[in-house]
Amino acid sequence: MKDDRSKSLVQQQLGYPLAPFAMLRLARALRQAVERCGEAGDAALEARCKDQDKLDSIKRGEAFTHEEAGRAMQEIVRRGGSKPV
Repeated sequence: MKDDRSKSLVQQQLGYPLAPFAMLRLARALRQAVERCGEAGDAALEARCKDQDKLDSIKRGEAFTHEEAGRAMQEIVRRGGSKPV
């Protein structure tokens, strides 16, 4: 799905004036989409969340050793680059 289409879906169909309700609907839509993708969807979401956790820890200034950085780079190369999920 292209960025324009995903943005229009979120803003029009899932959008609510109250942010908590919008986030709840978005989370439910994501869960349903991942469930329909089966194991591939589960794996893609797990990998994306793991990558984001690593980025968040770096932004917070937590220690990220050279070994961890090397493993992360090897995983990115193994998957064929940093493609969005």
